[in-house]
Amino acid sequence: MTPNRVNVPAELIFPHVDLFFDQAQKILDRKLKSVKLTGLQPPQVLVRPSYTNKGDVEDLDRYAIKLGADLIVAGTHTRTGAARFFLGSFAETLLLYSRTPIVVIGPKSKAPGAIRHILFPTDLGTDSVQEFDRLLGFAKEYGAKVTIAHFVQQPLVVLPGSRALVAEQKFTQLQLLAAEKRAAALVVQARKYGVAAKVWVSECEGSMSEEITDLARKLGVQLIAMVPQSGRLKATLIGSMARQVVRAADRPVWLLHESKAKAKPSRRSKAA
Repeated sequence: MTPNRVNVPAELIFPHVDLFFDQAQKILDRKLKSVKLTGLQPPQVLVRPSYTNKGDVEDLDRYAIKLGADLIVAGTHTRTGAARFFLGSFAETLLLYSRTPIVVIGPKSKAPGAIRHILFPTDLGTDSVQEFDRLLGFAKEYGAKVTIAHFVQQPLVVLPGSRALVAEQKFTQLQLLAAEKRAAALVVQARKYGVAAKVWVSECEGSMSEEITDLARKLGVQLIAMVPQSGRLKATLIGSMARQVVRAADRPVWLLHESKAKAKPSRRSKAA
């Protein structure tokens, strides 16, 4: 709970912080009274003099790591119209800065029940392959199968002439074959964990995020797990892919960040 979260100036909150704390605690207790969930821990209200979403996220992330939490579960409230193009500002900041893996549940997400099938859309890059191990540990514990999905996008520039068209088609076919080969190595990796996995490689003719969410619905998966891009263009790339999938998906999305917190979800895990 911060001034930024409740839209009240800090100079008004902190002289009366105990009042706000008690009220927030009562609301949480009342909301959770009807929740029947094994392993649910007593709610905790965090209070800090923050004026920024980044500060809030960093504080929550430190608390999650202190607890030894395997993941942070966050909701986003965007629904219709222009709001569909933006996640809630806190959830968006969480995607960018949290070191702890995140499961984001959008307003269109439905309760999945048992997790039996997971979609893993991947660019087959180094980061994605490294984080696949963490997903396999989770899938093995829950007895879930995994579909490894990779989409090959069409060239951005279409050259005129029949020869150019043939060359582009051959280039796309080579990309598809190379992707199938790399993805097959992940199937072998999954087999070592005792996890059933299959490969879905196809051309992407439109929006990548739409291809991913459409495939999730087609396969009937209960969870989408993906690795946000990292590096200098992290914010831009997350904005162009992971955020789009989160806001469009009608099922939970697990974002596997780089293994800084060294966490793996399990049945015994704590969630902040």
